[in-house]
Amino acid sequence: MEYEALGMDFHTRGRVIEEQIEVLRLLWSQEIVSYRGRFHTIVEAGLNPLPTRRRIPIWLGGSSEKALQRVARLADGWFPLGEPDETMRATLAQLRAWTAEAGRDPAMLGIEARLNVSSGDSHAWVRQTEAWQEMGATHLSFNTMGAGYTSLDQHLEALRAYAEAVKL
Repeated sequence: MEYEALGMDFHTRGRVIEEQIEVLRLLWSQEIVSYRGRFHTIVEAGLNPLPTRRRIPIWLGGSSEKALQRVARLADGWFPLGEPDETMRATLAQLRAWTAEAGRDPAMLGIEARLNVSSGDSHAWVRQTEAWQEMGATHLSFNTMGAGYTSLDQHLEALRAYAEAVKL
């Protein structure tokens, strides 16, 4: 679907997201918020009750240089898309460098890798899981979509097989 069809200018969506993160963090931490930005205006609004957790984690995706720099400056975690290969290793190294340049601790940035059931058998799943762990992934999701399953039981069996393979 085109961003424009949703009323979103594809070329400004990154700046909109950055402003939205700022607005969310204000709303989560202050009883009354007034805000005037380029894309959002809020006049004396607030959440009641305020969240008990003042720092709600915000995770972002994206793979462009601008998106990764945004993650480094603003996000609590990143959703990489790709294999745990040398290209991803280099991307993670760059992301961590930008995070440090932004004055943040790269070790505090979560990384949630995705492993697809269709990416091989249980041996491949174990190798990929170990590779992501070695690269510093803090989370891993095991995706059963796109595998041709036609029942919930098939999805659940794949999850059981993964858990058994990696000894969860």
